[in-house]
Amino acid sequence: MISKTNTRYINVLRERFLQIIALLLLLGILGIALLNGCGSPSALQNQAEASYLKLETAITTARSAGVSEQQLAPVLLRKQLIIEQAPMTLFQTQVYHEYYHRSIEEYAQLQTEVQRILQQATIQAQRQALQDLQALQRSLEGAQQRGFPVNGLQEKLKRTQQQSLHAQLPREFAAISAEAQRTNKVLTLLPENRRLFQEVQGALSIMQKAHLNTEAIQKQYKSGQQLFARQDSPESILQVHRLLTTTLKQAKEQALQALPSLTTSSLQALETDINAFQHYGGDPEQYTRWLREDWKAVPTISTYEEYSSFAQKVQAHQQIVHQALLRQEGDYRLQQLSQDITTWASMHPWYNGYDGGLYDLNAGYMEQGVFSDLRHALADAQTDAELARALQDIKNAQFNHQLLKENYRDRTPFDQPHNTDKQALLYYGVEQKLVIVVSFTEQALRVYQQGRLLRAFYVATGRPELPSLPGFWPVLQRLSPTKFTSPYPPGSPYWYPDTPINYAIMYHQGGYFIHDTAWRGTYGPGSQFPHQDASRNQTSAGTGSHGCINLPVEDMQWLYQHTNQDTAIIIY
Repeated sequence: MISKTNTRYINVLRERFLQIIALLLLLGILGIALLNGCGSPSALQNQAEASYLKLETAITTARSAGVSEQQLAPVLLRKQLIIEQAPMTLFQTQVYHEYYHRSIEEYAQLQTEVQRILQQATIQAQRQALQDLQALQRSLEGAQQRGFPVNGLQEKLKRTQQQSLHAQLPREFAAISAEAQRTNKVLTLLPENRRLFQEVQGALSIMQKAHLNTEAIQKQYKSGQQLFARQDSPESILQVHRLLTTTLKQAKEQALQALPSLTTSSLQALETDINAFQHYGGDPEQYTRWLREDWKAVPTISTYEEYSSFAQKVQAHQQIVHQALLRQEGDYRLQQLSQDITTWASMHPWYNGYDGGLYDLNAGYMEQGVFSDLRHALADAQTDAELARALQDIKNAQFNHQLLKENYRDRTPFDQPHNTDKQALLYYGVEQKLVIVVSFTEQALRVYQQGRLLRAFYVATGRPELPSLPGFWPVLQRLSPTKFTSPYPPGSPYWYPDTPINYAIMYHQGGYFIHDTAWRGTYGPGSQFPHQDASRNQTSAGTGSHGCINLPVEDMQWLYQHTNQDTAIIIY
């Protein structure tokens, strides 16, 4: 049992323990009151928290303006370190004072740093936007020089450049940069789109040759052309690309059906040209070898790409052979024409009673006339078009020379319609036009309108060494009045003083005119050769012209007044 004395002692100890606890609590309350007093760490803490909130606001503003997390990273890292450096003890007042003072200063410094970062980011974004816009402008100028339709994109660029002048925030400049970079990147599709157009056109050509229905493909092709012509954004360029890619796929699938038969037809056409080349005296050995190789390759071809590649190869062979054929035929016909000219001239000389000489009625077709022009045109021709034109001129000269030969035998009066004239009107397709026809053998000029003879005149054409040029000619120039100046130097047998002309119609470059000659008195058969002129002006009129076609003034006046710039001229 515990004694009463012990019980009393225990109660005293308990009472004193409770008093000590109460004292400690009172001291704690007093300490807390002191900490919360004026100028205490709690007041500094409020200031620090306010400074922190200002920093957070500045960071949020910078982010919304377009400043990246990477640019803000140093500020965010320093802010986190400040938070982590907060003291953990409650009763070291000095430590709290130092921490809050330091954090207030550092938060203020970080606010300034955020403003600096925002300013720097704006400058960088503005500079980048300017560079991207300049790069886009150069790309568009280059595209325009290569013939791409970029007017819409250039107009949009101008609007964007104006927009950049009003931009203020990094995100606004960044949006301009992104659009400029995207447009610049998509511009690389322009050559690809042009290639796709060409491929679709090639597939359409194959379909058309095979008489396939091209309506749907044509419609898509035209839609692509319209989009291509007015493209004004990256999306429009991409849209054209997608449309053409789809259209080409469809066109290839349909064209593939026709390629085998078309390939056979192309090889047959190549064979025809090779045979014609051989007919005109060419050596076909190399071309025949190509043909054998091409026929041998046909069974191995199955896809559109293989057929397309093979067709290009055959087309290249065709082009080479066709050019060789045109040149070979031209040489062959020139030889024929030369022989025909020489043979006919030797069998049909013009005896000139004035000087007892023999002259060529067809001198205009000889080397001093149109023949040298024909020869040089064929030799200088490079393209198919140039070769075809040179060959056609040779054919025309052959036809005209044949007319001369036929007209020589024709006894129809010069002022009546001639069969050779009608043949010429039909051959050159001018039956319904106003046409001047000149005959060398008759030394006559006849005017037809819609195939009906209007008037006929005697003329004097070029002398044998400077003949007028046979052919089918347009009116190049009409002059009234004018003055002719000699292209020959004084002392030359062909020099003449400056001469006034009332009416002149140019029919060929180099000063070849139909014009009046007040100084000449003799016209008609033989007037192109040496003769006793009715004017008694032997110096200027005792032989033919310098290549022009001469008429009396009154006759030339009528001709000038009743013809026009669209009049056709046939000289044979």
